[in-house]
Amino acid sequence: MGGSLINIYSFVHIVSLVIYLLLLIYILANNFRSAINRSIAAILFCFVLWTFSLIFIHNPLVSQSTARIFYDIGVIGWASFGSFALYFVLLFTRNRRWLQSKLLRVTMIVWPLSIIYSQWKGWLAVDYIQRSWGWSYHWTDSPIFFSYYLSYLFFIGLVIYLLFSFSRKTNDKTQKGQALIIMSTSIVPLILGGITDVLLPKLNIHTVPNMAPDFVVIWAMGIVYAIVRYRFLAITPAVAADNIIAAMPDPLLLLDEDQNIVFANGATLNLLGYSPKELQDKRIDVVFPLEQKEEQLANIASKERAGNYNLDLMAKDGRIIPAICSTSIIKRSIGGVVGTVCIMKDMTEARKIDIMKDEFVTNVSHELRTPLSIIKEGISIILEEIYGKIGKEQKELLSVSRQNVDRLSRLIDDLLDISKIEAHKVKLEIRKSNIGDIIKDVLSQLKSTARERRIKLSLGKLPRQPVFVLADKDKLDQIVINLISNSLKFTPRGGSIKVDIVVRENFAEVSVADTGKGIEEKDMPRLFSKFQQFGRKPGPGAKGTGLGLSISKGLVEMQGGRIWAESKPGAGSKFSFSIPLAKEE
Repeated sequence: MGGSLINIYSFVHIVSLVIYLLLLIYILANNFRSAINRSIAAILFCFVLWTFSLIFIHNPLVSQSTARIFYDIGVIGWASFGSFALYFVLLFTRNRRWLQSKLLRVTMIVWPLSIIYSQWKGWLAVDYIQRSWGWSYHWTDSPIFFSYYLSYLFFIGLVIYLLFSFSRKTNDKTQKGQALIIMSTSIVPLILGGITDVLLPKLNIHTVPNMAPDFVVIWAMGIVYAIVRYRFLAITPAVAADNIIAAMPDPLLLLDEDQNIVFANGATLNLLGYSPKELQDKRIDVVFPLEQKEEQLANIASKERAGNYNLDLMAKDGRIIPAICSTSIIKRSIGGVVGTVCIMKDMTEARKIDIMKDEFVTNVSHELRTPLSIIKEGISIILEEIYGKIGKEQKELLSVSRQNVDRLSRLIDDLLDISKIEAHKVKLEIRKSNIGDIIKDVLSQLKSTARERRIKLSLGKLPRQPVFVLADKDKLDQIVINLISNSLKFTPRGGSIKVDIVVRENFAEVSVADTGKGIEEKDMPRLFSKFQQFGRKPGPGAKGTGLGLSISKGLVEMQGGRIWAESKPGAGSKFSFSIPLAKEE
């Protein structure tokens, strides 16, 4: 009977040792640089030492002195694994506050060292007795044993508490699953090991040897299961994404398909002044000002498109924060929308700079107008020879000067226009207007300029019935003049410019097509931006402020329309805009 027991216990210890060694090698090979991997490897190494010592201690053929030597080796494992387990759990739960605690770090080092030292001095196991299955020991009744046992319970209890607390607080289903697996697989072996290694010896029951490291194989297998199922010891795209999102300097909101907030990163919480719980599962419109809720929600909730939107955010304290929101739709692999990612940029400082810039431009423009008017008037008086005759060369020089004064005046007018548009200070007089008549008037104004440049300027498609639109007539004049003037600048002699009017649904579309040199594809996205002039060369040739198209875009959009362009290098350009039709009475 005794021989059978010896073989069974020896076999169990050897199997446990092999499992621990295989796990140790696997974890280190998986990712040696990972702090979590190394902490688990340290735990497994403790179990390796502990199990290895029991193979000899539970052999009745070895001497008492040999058993004691191996018991002193094993104490390194069973005294240290609690500290390494706590360190692993702190890393896993990302508990930085506790990890940075000097007191806790000192305790985690001093505690196992004191136990090892006490055992080596003979203050814990004070007697070794031979049994049928090998050697057992007798625990001391001194306070040293009880202090060890209480501290052991404290460390293990703290490990379980941290795992349980983390599993309840985390919103990450993967991490929740990991924590529950590690916690649940640790409880049973800890209880069984406490019975065989502590309770039974204290009760003087020695029918079975110490089996704790063999029971703890269950916990080790739990880690293996977590590794295989969740791969949490390796860097995965999901883990990398979580860390990138958390560390992003720009605010980010993750919304579900019903526009509820699933996740808000730290930058969002800092900007708006909320805690994670205050935004969790709330509708996205909680961060919008009351008067903008419907409009902004419609933009972000759009299932058909993603894009960039200017919007205002409302912080917890009521502050209004201007921002740009970039949205991206998340779709299932089988189709359908899962949710939306919203990345926002705080534009408070940029808005302040824009306001300062616009105020500067407006003030400077107004200040320049008066002296320019005086200069122009003085040049005109001299050219008209009111105060005496002037020579031919003087006339030519003064004419060039007046042309440049006119050009500078146009630049100032454009600067004032664009600053008013951006500041939303343009006053529109919307009324019913015949767009065909407006186009004809503009063409008659620019006919002479086109003739001088030998460019054919004509009216193409025109509906048979008059087309009435709701628009500001003067602003509509300005838009069409800007577009045709732009084509005149870049269309060579002998070329042509054609203006078409068509009706599409509830809009009138006006297009200005030319046979100019066209626009490079790379320049198209910046076409309607301020101060953009493509292909301009020094010296004689087309000149402008680079504001005409930007002004036209602003004026069109203010009247409920849109503007766009089509162009290919060498094939000319076509600029089009739409304006809402007037309702029939």
